[in-house]
Amino acid sequence: MSGPLALCMAQINPLVGDVPGNLERCLEAVDRAKNEFGARVVVLPELALCGYPPEDLLFHRDLERRVLQALEALAGASSDIAIIAGAPDYTDRGLFNAAYVYDGGWEIARYHKTLLPNYRVFDEERYFEAGSDACVVDIDGFNIGVIVCEDAWEEVPCEASASAGA
Repeated sequence: MSGPLALCMAQINPLVGDVPGNLERCLEAVDRAKNEFGARVVVLPELALCGYPPEDLLFHRDLERRVLQALEALAGASSDIAIIAGAPDYTDRGLFNAAYVYDGGWEIARYHKTLLPNYRVFDEERYFEAGSDACVVDIDGFNIGVIVCEDAWEEVPCEASASAGA
């Protein structure tokens, strides 16, 4: 590690269901983080590509295809800036609320949210499986723990991230 790591938290106000529009907002934030703020890492919101809360839209047969195309575009935009972006992860083990990490044009990690809120307006347990593994990525010699929303408010996911080297 040499010197500080410039990180930009991008608030883009994604719209539920507008994957192309949300991708455009993400790419604008990536460009701005790089060129205006000189950031080496840009962090985009939870479920930035599909918007939050996507609810039953997650089951629409075309959403997965649109999200995968948008993720490919984000990977391509990561040639000289690391991007951490939220999107659903459709797997053979179920559907996860995920944070994708891209750097150098490639996916370098993927984190599945572990704590799924299910109170008041939140109904994540209906849609998502809970993740179980910590995620730590090395960016320019800095070990960065990746967590999603509710996971940052509780000790267990944060301690797991620290134990994994963050």
